[in-house]
Amino acid sequence: MMLSAAELQTLIVQMGSTARVAEHIGRNESTVRYAIRRNKPIRVSDLIRTASLLEAEVAALRAARDAKPPIRTRIIPAREGRSTRVVAIGDTHDEPGMAKDRFKWLARHCVARMPDRIVQIGDFASWNSVSSHEERGSLGYAQRPSFQEDLQSCGEAMAAFYKETSGLSIPLELVCGNHEDRIQRFENKTPETVGTLWAQFEDLCSRHRWRLHLYGQWLIIDGVGFIHVPMNIMGRPYGGQQAENQIANHATHSIVFGHTHRASFRKTPKIGANHSIEVMNLGSAMPHGYVAKYAGTATTGWSYGVYELELRGGHVVSHTFTSMAQLEELYA
Repeated sequence: MMLSAAELQTLIVQMGSTARVAEHIGRNESTVRYAIRRNKPIRVSDLIRTASLLEAEVAALRAARDAKPPIRTRIIPAREGRSTRVVAIGDTHDEPGMAKDRFKWLARHCVARMPDRIVQIGDFASWNSVSSHEERGSLGYAQRPSFQEDLQSCGEAMAAFYKETSGLSIPLELVCGNHEDRIQRFENKTPETVGTLWAQFEDLCSRHRWRLHLYGQWLIIDGVGFIHVPMNIMGRPYGGQQAENQIANHATHSIVFGHTHRASFRKTPKIGANHSIEVMNLGSAMPHGYVAKYAGTATTGWSYGVYELELRGGHVVSHTFTSMAQLEELYA
């Protein structure tokens, strides 16, 4: 029996990873990848699993997802007697067709600074293939990339970063944004894809050493909360020109976030003896001067660069900004 490259790709979408497809058809994973890359058919013996078993497997994945309560907070404790140094990367918004050089510069900057931890604050890629903003039948909908094109582009960006940092043991944390959440929302609206698209993204992150934190999930490092965007009491993200002020007024601990692409730092006193919090927006790590199509001419004040943070006792005690233009000069 022969399977074409297109049929193999369909199986990957259905089953969630190349490794599972290889097991399914009784071939090596490298053989499957080669067949797809070269657009060649592959000979397989009788399929190990029937279509009905595959459907049962997807149903089981769906049930497991619904039964497992989400982890709302992951805590990384302080390093006793010293600060925690973090290279914090804002929204990168990779898309098919965008150059990947900036991911090399970001990685080389991390290698030069050798922090204790690297955090990307979410919206690593835009995932326009699963966006719900474009109406069916519109020109924008017709011009959307396929999910596999988005996945390949994101993989190339992650590979560019990984190549420069593969020899290091620095933990990589990816705090998912609303654009990563597009994948799970799409699966929720399209039940036949449950357990397939998100699994491919998880596999991609795992292969490039990024530990995922789900959208809306807090990552607490040395008492400082990292999240793509904080949610209000109605479960909606804080936004608007005064978002940092609202967050600072409501927050009970220091927060580092992204989402709005405008870098800012605010220290806010709280009632109590010598008590305060810091609220920091990382801006973006998109190409210098880049403006997304959806923003049109309305955008003002977007920032382009990366931060080095020093955390201690629940506070951001120092922060140093390096622009994307500087990164290019230093590391291109």
